[in-house]
Amino acid sequence: MNEIVTQVISTIQGEGRNVGVPSLFIRFGICNLICPYCDTKWSTKVQSDKLTKLCSSLDTPFDLNGEYDRFVDIVEDTILERNSLHNIVFTGGEPFLYTKTINNLLQAFDNTSIKSVEIETNGTLINCDRINEILDNFNARFNILLNISPKLSVESYKSNKSVEDIIDIHLQTKKALKTFSSDNFKYLYKFIYHPDWEQDIMMFINRLNIDKSRIYMMPFTPDRFSYPMDKEWSFIKDLRYSCQDTANFCIKYGFKYSPREHIFVYGDMKNEAEEIRR
Repeated sequence: MNEIVTQVISTIQGEGRNVGVPSLFIRFGICNLICPYCDTKWSTKVQSDKLTKLCSSLDTPFDLNGEYDRFVDIVEDTILERNSLHNIVFTGGEPFLYTKTINNLLQAFDNTSIKSVEIETNGTLINCDRINEILDNFNARFNILLNISPKLSVESYKSNKSVEDIIDIHLQTKKALKTFSSDNFKYLYKFIYHPDWEQDIMMFINRLNIDKSRIYMMPFTPDRFSYPMDKEWSFIKDLRYSCQDTANFCIKYGFKYSPREHIFVYGDMKNEAEEIRR
């Protein structure tokens, strides 16, 4: 499989435990799911010869093709030296399709300003072998956090699945997570909350017996592009209602609330480094 990077940007982490942390986002281009509400569908469809922008100073495609040191040199020259960034977020797509690539990139980032690593994953591909691939020759100076976002919609799966099937997959992944959990390798669960999904979310949490300290609830985000450009307030109002529903759910069950702060700050723009039109 080609090691296609579809996006590299400096932004803030908008979700989960590290909301607000300035971060380097590295986005991979392939996913094993087909989530109907995916907000980065463009990334899974990008081909290496059609990439338009890697980062602010590059307008050519970048298929890593094993050139990890060269890639990191470019990122350091164009982003890290110009910003104070200490956190990488690997996202996608699905980063657990790229575990060997992540391992090689972490080794290449060893002498940079990066100190902590987050991996955004749907959680369905986590197993001991793939975690081992990430941690092979692992430098303990990096702290790794897995942000697991379970996809409980059966429409997200290419083969027929029930919610019970999805839970069974995650029961297996949790066994691997417990094996590797340490001070340097941690994990949490992030859920998109909507009242219609409450029953499935609670069934998932209870079946996996997830400690509340690992759970973050995020509001469902309305489709920004279904609102006319001159009706932004309507979008913000509906998003706020969704935030309130999510907050009330968290208060009821004792879960942590997480905003999707990048949505509020940048909207649904593909490149968060772009200037917002005023």
